[in-house]
Amino acid sequence: MTNPRIYSYAEAVENIDFIFDSVVTTRQEIVIERPGKEDIAVLPASEVEAMQESLYLLSSFENASRLLTALHRARTESLPSQTIEELEAKLGLSS
Repeated sequence: MTNPRIYSYAEAVENIDFIFDSVVTTRQEIVIERPGKEDIAVLPASEVEAMQESLYLLSSFENASRLLTALHRARTESLPSQTIEELEAKLGLSS
C-alpha cells in the first residue's frame, strides 16, 4: 500500500474535478488537509462498500477463520482446473 497523495484544502477546491477523476482512475485515496479540522480522505464509493463488506465478513471469529483457511488453501494448494460444465455436473446443477 502506498502513501496517499495529500492536498491542502485550497488546492483541493481548485482541483476538485482532477482529484475526483484521479481517485476513480487510480483507486488511490487522496487526503485533503483542513486547517483546524480533521483531514478528509477521498476514495471511490465502491472501495468503501468493499471495505464495509470485508469488515462484516471478518467480524465473526468463525467466519473469519473459514475465510482465512480457504484463502490459505487457495494460495498453497494446486487444484486441477475445471470447466463450468464440469463444476455444474459435480454439483448436480447440469440440465
